[in-house]
Amino acid sequence: MKTVLWSSLLAIGFLMAGCTQKEVVKDLDVKESQTSSIKGAGDLQSEAADLITRSNLSADKKAQLTTLRLATEKQLEAYRDESLRLRSLLIKDVMAPTYNRAEVGLIKSRMSKVERQRLATIFDTVDKANTILGHDVSIPENERMVHEMLYLHELR
Repeated sequence: MKTVLWSSLLAIGFLMAGCTQKEVVKDLDVKESQTSSIKGAGDLQSEAADLITRSNLSADKKAQLTTLRLATEKQLEAYRDESLRLRSLLIKDVMAPTYNRAEVGLIKSRMSKVERQRLATIFDTVDKANTILGHDVSIPENERMVHEMLYLHELR
């Protein structure tokens, strides 16, 4: 019964959000196809710094965005380093003569946690940047409901 209720609520939410979603997807696909290829984190960092510098924002907003960008880069670098350490350990464990299924499972779990934290950091930074820029970051009710249902369901 619980699964049916969740499925029904999700379907309603997606139908409500689906009308404008097609246009957003189409617009995003066009933007993505026109975006120059980023070859690594350094390219992305340079591009972000350049966009902030070239913007017509006040010095205060530029400073806030630069501080946010640098803090985020530092945090993402720490997650990248931790992910690399875990991947190295995973390869060694998988290739070891005595395979330990429980340890491999724990490493995979830790890797997943690092990736979730990395994404949460990126999304939090986007929200903070939008606040600095004065963008409307409120989520329409139907999208908020779908997000909460998906997020809460994932945490269970």
